[in-house]
Amino acid sequence: LLLLAAAAASIASAAAAAAAGGKKAAVAGARRGPGVLQQVPGGAPLAVHERRSMRILTSQLNDILLPIIEDYPPPSLKGKYIKIKYITQLPSSSPAFAFFCNLPQYIKDPYKRYLENRMREEFDFTGVPIRLFFRQK
Repeated sequence: LLLLAAAAASIASAAAAAAAGGKKAAVAGARRGPGVLQQVPGGAPLAVHERRSMRILTSQLNDILLPIIEDYPPPSLKGKYIKIKYITQLPSSSPAFAFFCNLPQYIKDPYKRYLENRMREEFDFTGVPIRLFFRQK
């Protein structure tokens, strides 16, 4: 009972702090069932689910991303230039993309993050985890 009272006080103080800052606070206690989606305002979970299950055509991916890659190519390493030939979306429940290139082992994490951020901007993947795979052409 003491633990329950402490949890209720903690939730009340968090809601009061959010209200004082001019922000809305939704306190959700449901773990499953129809009330879960009603706890988050604006239908955000449904929008994230739609973006997560979105399929993008290979031609559309290449038309949009290859010019971006040409403007800011992957940095060369050991005097070798990395060429990304094409991109395709893999069949999975969450967005996963395969980048086919000549030297996938030389692509570093900062460039992977750059590509992920550009994909989020171009295709509106906000709130959705994206996986990028670099494969040998």
